[in-house]
Amino acid sequence: MSEKILKPIITDNFIPPLLFSNIKHTLTGDTFFWFYNDYVNYRPCDGYKFTNEIIKDSHSTHRSFINYFHMIKPALDKINPKKLHSVRFNLFLKTIKPEKYLINSHKQNSKLAIFFANNTNGGVEIDNTFIKSTENQLVSFNSDVEYKVVTPTDLKIFTYALINYD
Repeated sequence: MSEKILKPIITDNFIPPLLFSNIKHTLTGDTFFWFYNDYVNYRPCDGYKFTNEIIKDSHSTHRSFINYFHMIKPALDKINPKKLHSVRFNLFLKTIKPEKYLINSHKQNSKLAIFFANNTNGGVEIDNTFIKSTENQLVSFNSDVEYKVVTPTDLKIFTYALINYD
């Protein structure tokens, strides 16, 4: 089992700006392969999201996503995981009022890192504490801690990488 992170660890300016700009422009641009999910965590659900999981169960999901792996590699190198369980990119659209969605579809007794790709008033809520999406910010915590995604009301999209690791 991995070392426990008692409180979320927030790291601003996680990777150098030049490396981060590649991630931001890819995830917020119009050439990234997003896959529509008509649910957020489980069905039935009123919400929806767009995802692309490039690592699942510690294996690459498709060889065509190797460029996405290279794109996020500077962040992965800095996290320095012993084992990667999954790497998923999530995108939520703007809503009229903030909507909260419980997320818990990851390997338990491990660690999670949320790496924000853009500035928006959306974010995550961990232990009833809201953390606003700030680009190039990494939030790390234990996978057994309940957290919710909060949709943005200011910008069209809120996107981030979700990394599950030991």
